[in-house]
Amino acid sequence: MNILKIETNQKENKFLHQYENIECNHKLNNEQNNLIILYPEILYQNILGFGGAFTESSSYLICQFKEKIQNEFIKDYFSEDGLAYNFARIHINSSDFALETYSYLDNKNKDLSKFDMSRDEKYIIPAINLAQNINSNIQFIASPWSPPAFMKDNNSMYNGGKLLNTYKQLWADYLVKYIQEYEKNNIEINYITVQNEPDTSREWESCNYSAKDETSFIENYLFPTFKFYKLKTKILVWDHNKERIIYRINDMYKNPNISNLINGVAYHYYTGDHFNNLRLLKNLCPELLLIHTEGSTPYSKPNKKDELTNAEIYAHDIIGDLNNGSNAYIDSNLVLDSNGRT
Repeated sequence: MNILKIETNQKENKFLHQYENIECNHKLNNEQNNLIILYPEILYQNILGFGGAFTESSSYLICQFKEKIQNEFIKDYFSEDGLAYNFARIHINSSDFALETYSYLDNKNKDLSKFDMSRDEKYIIPAINLAQNINSNIQFIASPWSPPAFMKDNNSMYNGGKLLNTYKQLWADYLVKYIQEYEKNNIEINYITVQNEPDTSREWESCNYSAKDETSFIENYLFPTFKFYKLKTKILVWDHNKERIIYRINDMYKNPNISNLINGVAYHYYTGDHFNNLRLLKNLCPELLLIHTEGSTPYSKPNKKDELTNAEIYAHDIIGDLNNGSNAYIDSNLVLDSNGRT
């Protein structure tokens, strides 16, 4: 390779210097302008992996596929020859992408001895098991959209509402029971978020937690209950959009104990890039994992006739997140029907 040589006249410009053995070469200049330079000795965050969500809607469709299509679908997502997904998200109780509203206890049976996981055993667990047959190292994040209706002040799993003080311990025990039941099905819940989108009330399954509510529930109920049952499941907070992530964590960190109780922050992308917020949070709290747990192009107004544009929407967000400290990126539903449902 020729080395660029620049002849200069120091009398004409005192800021220019003479370099030896450098030969000017226009072709080389163009090559240099198009270099991608790697610095393997400079390290940033660990990348834990990528994945998608086994919602009931997605799991139902996967279970309806003919065996050949089903196998190809799972391999495309989870095999080393495909996307090599190694993360998955699951909803606790029903979500907005379930076939109908449900919980594992009904209003008449508030005793955990009546805890019934048969709903998940119909579609969600079988779909997960198919993926585990391809990749046995999948890590799972579980998130509740709402506690059972009887535990909330609005007596509904819809439209926000808040967890009643009377049921906070039962809800913590309920989450432990969920984790234990999944373990019986050889599915280890590695992470749990306290609440999906706690800062909004929706016409579907939702529940509201202020920063103080979430901190208090973790400190006084969830963490002690996990510790009592010797669970290794890590706790993630927030699980909502990026634009208020700094405010939320700052409010939670007003409690000096919280940093010892949580492992990371989950977030979504529905309100825009806000990449700087991730970078600021990573700088302020380098010990916290940053995990994107939900996003989908319908909220970015996709063009159904232009899949390349849809892919670019994802690429923009994934690259921006990774460049600013994210540790993992989980997409929303693994598959939906042509109407975006089931």
